[in-house]
Amino acid sequence: MSDAREETQGAGGDAGALRHRLEQAAAGLRYVSEADHPFDFVSFPGATAQDLAPDRFAAVVGKPGAPVQEVSLDRFFSGQIENVDAADAVSMAEVPRFRALKDALRTRLPDLRVLRVGSVEMDCYLVGSVKPTGLAGLHTLAAET
Repeated sequence: MSDAREETQGAGGDAGALRHRLEQAAAGLRYVSEADHPFDFVSFPGATAQDLAPDRFAAVVGKPGAPVQEVSLDRFFSGQIENVDAADAVSMAEVPRFRALKDALRTRLPDLRVLRVGSVEMDCYLVGSVKPTGLAGLHTLAAET
């Protein structure tokens, strides 16, 4: 995963603004699965929208041949937004923040895709196209047995 300091632009402006907006929206949030992991910003300069195809994406992230599963953004965040235990006050308090993160991703990243790479402990990428060329977004881990 690269540092994303390249001179690319997302739908919402330059790379710095895109990175700032996504990191701000994700700050302090952890993706809840069998293990809870934070989100980090990722950038893949030179990658294209065609590289978002599951059969190509594993190579983009340096894991050629790894299984890749695409899921909808709604499904990815369902455990953090729709399927939250109402008795868990901490999780309920984070629902609006996860909604805001979801909205920021949709707004800022054209061609947004959610791609899960691997099995059991999966790298999850929420990425889309940035200008002039490249892909960027957020990454987290999900553990499922």
